[in-house]
Amino acid sequence: MKHRNKIIGTIAAVMLLACLLTIPVMAQAPTPCAFSGEVTLDDDPCPGSIITVKLADGTAVATTPPTVTVNGDSEYGVVVPQNIGTSKPAQGDTLKFYVDGYLAGTSTWATGGIKTLDLDAETGEEPGPTPPVEGTFASWLYETFVECL
Repeated sequence: MKHRNKIIGTIAAVMLLACLLTIPVMAQAPTPCAFSGEVTLDDDPCPGSIITVKLADGTAVATTPPTVTVNGDSEYGVVVPQNIGTSKPAQGDTLKFYVDGYLAGTSTWATGGIKTLDLDAETGEEPGPTPPVEGTFASWLYETFVECL
């Protein structure tokens, strides 16, 4: 009888343990990736600039507070978390960094990464119209229009 009670007790303990192991555990988001470094716009420090981080498809994933000046240099720091609902950015996804709307650098997202990335944006000139293929009516019209300017 004692032996039978031990067996029943052991089976009950194993079943209880099996039930406890099947309780779902809340998924935790991966550790975010952090970036920091110096920021320049047209090769000059740019205190007060806003850095926006986007995925390659243009989806914004983070925005910084205005950059600060430290010893004459503009510096930034941003933490890019993974969105639990979309799982983006994912390990190895390309991130594009914009300073006041101008592309300043790229990097990849890594779980728990702490990366130094200096950003240098150029405002440049607005792109002009693309000339049409030579020898066509459109190219003649384009050349005529350009000569009038």
